[in-house]
Amino acid sequence: MSTTLNVFTADVLREAVNQVFTSMIFMSVDPTAPINEPVTQQTSVMASVSFMGNFEGSLTLRCSMACAKAVTANLLGFEEDEPIEQSDIADAMGEVSNMVLGSVKSATYDKVGELIASAPTVFSGDHMEHHLRAGEVRLSTTVGVDDTYCMEVHVVYIDGK
Repeated sequence: MSTTLNVFTADVLREAVNQVFTSMIFMSVDPTAPINEPVTQQTSVMASVSFMGNFEGSLTLRCSMACAKAVTANLLGFEEDEPIEQSDIADAMGEVSNMVLGSVKSATYDKVGELIASAPTVFSGDHMEHHLRAGEVRLSTTVGVDDTYCMEVHVVYIDGK
């Protein structure tokens, strides 16, 4: 069995999201919450950060625009009626993806070694899909955020170099 599959697990991803959201964004995360928010059927936001080292790939967070706005407001300390600009969403969601990857790096360092992260990329739109290239592996999971939203967490990587 692949070494990577023993390291990058859904539990590691969910715990990384939980650590970041509860300590930095002050939003609750529940990996078992049955959230019925249809992320794939509405405008969504994807924040992705690539990594390289003993493994190369990327970590992506995907959520609805409503979830991204709530995350942005909490992370940046916005008041309830304060307008949220697209640039605020891009900055916040990029930072969240970077923090989640940092948490994953900490959890996997003993087995994977140093992973070097890129600058995050954030984009939004309808019906976004990621198509795997030959040799890529995808691990995906979802978490409920504040009992309202659904966030998808994906790690795509090339197994071993």
